[in-house]
Amino acid sequence: MRPILAVLLTAAALAAQPAIRQPSLTEKHNIQQAVGNLVRAANNRDALAAKAVASPRLDVRGEGRMFDWNGVSRWSEWKSENLAGAEVATLIREVRMMGDDIASIDGFFRTIHWPGGEFSGDVSGTLIRKDGKWLVTSARFAARQSDQRFITVVPASKPSGDNWIPLIDGKSMDAFATPSGDPISPLWSITDGALKLTPRAGVSASGLRSRETFSSFELEFEWKVPPKGNSGLKYRLFYLTRGDAAGHEYQVADDAGDRGAIGDPMERAGALYNMIAPARAMSKPIGEFNASRIIVRGRHVEHWLNGEKVVEYETESGPLESPILLQNHGTEVWYRNMRIRRLTP
Repeated sequence: MRPILAVLLTAAALAAQPAIRQPSLTEKHNIQQAVGNLVRAANNRDALAAKAVASPRLDVRGEGRMFDWNGVSRWSEWKSENLAGAEVATLIREVRMMGDDIASIDGFFRTIHWPGGEFSGDVSGTLIRKDGKWLVTSARFAARQSDQRFITVVPASKPSGDNWIPLIDGKSMDAFATPSGDPISPLWSITDGALKLTPRAGVSASGLRSRETFSSFELEFEWKVPPKGNSGLKYRLFYLTRGDAAGHEYQVADDAGDRGAIGDPMERAGALYNMIAPARAMSKPIGEFNASRIIVRGRHVEHWLNGEKVVEYETESGPLESPILLQNHGTEVWYRNMRIRRLTP
């Protein structure tokens, strides 16, 4: 084949392929919801609900230490005694449109009550839009060497209810540690009764994780950020030491100045980051502390901001035992008056 002809044919083939693009906010929400509904159906052993959001040729596969079944459609195995009570939790972070009606996803997964021990890893998959509805066509679960040493069963002796545990009392950082166990960076300090992060160019510092772990809980705290500030508080963690940890995130941000918050409602103060936008704008002016509250009771979760419930959702699995993590996102942030109490699921 002549070189010029080969170049023209290659260019034509590339032009014929659909361009990869970012989804609209509605597309992203609907795709994340479809995946969550399928995982929820699997955890509930509900074949009818799974059929509503899965392609008839759904292909589910595991890599590494993963499922001993080949697909969600094999309900006789999913309902077997050796998987009784087992659940999978997922967190979809990336959604890409491969065409108007095809999407690919990437995120994380974590098991609960899994035979032989818990583990976590990465999940990816594809979806198609048929008659205006998103259906999951494939999913791949790749188990990784887990860093879930922080996942523990809360002893029955640990009280729940009105027994509040102070995390930030304005005097010390004793309730926190770094995810890796290294000494806490001096960029974190107790300043004017608050736990403050003061980033400096060229100086790295990890986020902070609570020493204790929690599953169902009520958490109260106050926070503020400078102009264009951005941070977050994470819970229901899937990973602890990869990147800045992966988990559900209560977004902390300057709604009027942070680039992400300006462009995406799911990155505004009080949001479930990247997943659910706050129902209304409730953050206070820059320089003032905001009062926040998170309630996790079993599968039910609420985000509150300055006295208003701004996010409410149901998880597809039971609660995940994990620390509370304060993110280092590269901007100043102050936290104070943080306390938590365990709740009965």
